Amino acid sequence: MDSKGQDILFNSEMKQKDLMIQMLSERLDEKDETITELKETINDLKDTIAGLRETLDEFQRKLFGTGSEKTKQDKKTEETVTTIVKSHKRTTRKAKATREDQYGNLPIHKEVIPLPEEDKYCPYCNSKMEYVTEMFVREELRITPAKVERIHYYQEKWQCPECRKDGDGTFAESRIPTALIPHSPASPSMVAYVAMEKIGMAMLYYRQEFLMNQLGFTLPRETMANWIIYTAENYFYLIYDRLHEELLKRDLVHADETICQVLREKGRTAEQTSYMWLYTTGNDGLTPIVLYDYQPSRKGSCVQEFLEGFHGMVQCDVSA
Repeated sequence: MDSKGQDILFNSEMKQKDLMIQMLSERLDEKDETITELKETINDLKDTIAGLRETLDEFQRKLFGTGSEKTKQDKKTEETVTTIVKSHKRTTRKAKATREDQYGNLPIHKEVIPLPEEDKYCPYCNSKMEYVTEMFVREELRITPAKVERIHYYQEKWQCPECRKDGDGTFAESRIPTALIPHSPASPSMVAYVAMEKIGMAMLYYRQEFLMNQLGFTLPRETMANWIIYTAENYFYLIYDRLHEELLKRDLVHADETICQVLREKGRTAEQTSYMWLYTTGNDGLTPIVLYDYQPSRKGSCVQEFLEGFHGMVQCDVSA
């Protein structure tokens, strides 16, 4: 082969080598990009795992509670911690409130534990020690269970001695508080207790009857029901009527109804559906008013009768 042919062969081989080098370089670049992407993916996965671990720890704290109670009284609440990862953003809840936040509205009873008399003398020289100061040690919550008492009212009677000499029976008697319910041992506090348990705490009368037995006396459920009915008719209806008058003066009233059943209602069977209507004032900045009204149906006439004299707007989903 002549020199010219050798040059052509050499140049061809060099081109092939250059192409191979270029291809290898491109593959290396691709591998570098792949390695970079894999590193980013690994970092993202690490962040995701960290976020999931925090979420799992949070669920475990909610499910099983904390391992130990915080006893430091002046411990500050922790700030909200926000963790941002690629897949989501979550905000962990604040730590539990301090004792002052939880019990701050309770009255404080100070109880000083006195030093025994025999310990007031020095164990070395037997001299009597002098009082220095008192030091706070700890606090505890103390609850006094419900206590029921029988209150016997006695009336004082006085007589003028001078008038008695003349044969005149001039007397003065102390004024006894009027009974809440005539010929009944019910007091305002007793009826308020029963009403709160029944209406506020949704405790049925037969359960209250059982609890009264635990307090050491018998109070039939029928008696408690009669107390609530009597006080409603003779005391609360006056307040109800006054609130009804104020409600009719407002500009906006919301109305809605829910089904209920009434036993032994005159002219209706226990299976028939009745309705309890609810009326409430709007967010007008004035004192809110909420009133209930029992009706045997959900006709529009029920709203018309209750709101007779009202000139504002009614928001209600019932059809006429």
